Amino acid sequence: MASEIIIDTDRLHICIGKIVVKFQLIENVIAEILASLLQMRESEDIHRVTAAMSYAQKLNLMCDLYDDRKNPKRPPINIESARNALMSAETFRNAVVHSLWFVGGEESQWMRAKANLRNGGKLKVITGPANIEALEEAVNCLSVIGDWYLGRSAQLASATCSLNQLTKELSARQSKT
Repeated sequence: MASEIIIDTDRLHICIGKIVVKFQLIENVIAEILASLLQMRESEDIHRVTAAMSYAQKLNLMCDLYDDRKNPKRPPINIESARNALMSAETFRNAVVHSLWFVGGEESQWMRAKANLRNGGKLKVITGPANIEALEEAVNCLSVIGDWYLGRSAQLASATCSLNQLTKELSARQSKT
């Protein structure tokens, strides 16, 4: 049993790390493209965009400007599908990063707890077993979503659908307390 916890610990930590890094790369690509659309020329401009705007602000501005200002050499993309995929990536990343991961439960396994105090001001804590396989699958989805600008619509749609389902499963497997 102890060796399973060690293996699961490594898998969980690797997944969470990959989710964080893959999301950072997604956000950086958005900043790069936005800086390009705004015709910002200095190498620090990407950092200026990243530092000055939230993820949603960067994404919304990039999507608003994309069709009118994109480089004609870029493959055609459906910007609304891209926006949906990129928002799904943030939603999933937030669900992972803003959770508490701990060993507990009846079987001494990895658990996830997510607290919410927004709905009506009442504390709601959702706790349940961690689903490491779902996190590993999500890493693959984020890799596909990270390439949204390549114009692979079918793969992007499939990855977005899978990631949305994984986001639901992350909470659905949990019990409310």
